[in-house]
Amino acid sequence: MKRNLLLAIILIAVAAAGRLTPHPWNVAPVAAAALLAGAVMPRKWAVSVPLLAMLISDYFLGAYHLPVMLTVYGCFAATAFIGSWAAPRSDSRSESTTGVSGFKFSHVLGAMPRTGSLSEPSTGVRGMSPIRILIASLSSSTIFFLATNFAVWASADWYEKSWSGLALAYTLAIPFFRNTMLGDLMFTGVMFGVWALATHYVRLPLPEKRTRAV
Repeated sequence: MKRNLLLAIILIAVAAAGRLTPHPWNVAPVAAAALLAGAVMPRKWAVSVPLLAMLISDYFLGAYHLPVMLTVYGCFAATAFIGSWAAPRSDSRSESTTGVSGFKFSHVLGAMPRTGSLSEPSTGVRGMSPIRILIASLSSSTIFFLATNFAVWASADWYEKSWSGLALAYTLAIPFFRNTMLGDLMFTGVMFGVWALATHYVRLPLPEKRTRAV
């Protein structure tokens, strides 16, 4: 409970601060925080991270078109579930090599010197991998692009309600999609990398994450 709360507060603070400080359009750590929360925390805690980060930052930034706003929040909630997919529950975890729910750090760090010897790279481990992290980040960016721009087209008067109007909405949003994708990849790499290193060397206690019955 306390470990989940502490990690949630840290991720919420980082995500909210990222939105409140000057940054390029659509480059913020909210999605990355949601992915990491989904990967290492129970789902109810994970979903609260992006939603509270958005609520706090929107309190200062101001509300906007409600259908679009609700779609944005829904996308970030879905991102937490995508993060959960990136780190499948495991019934067993090795304290010495496992940090993020079945994630073997040798997948990312390779063989690392420890106590005068090299730890063997893990093989055949069912769990999170860099490929899953990459897919999760790209998927969250794509869902955000598709859903939010559809909401803009469907609920606002900016575009003609036709296939050509929808195509125009997506076309004009491509530069923002590029920023979203690159920003999500960057922040996801940083957050998962910091978490991996911290749990590998500092031996941070893992948040309580329920295992799934086999």
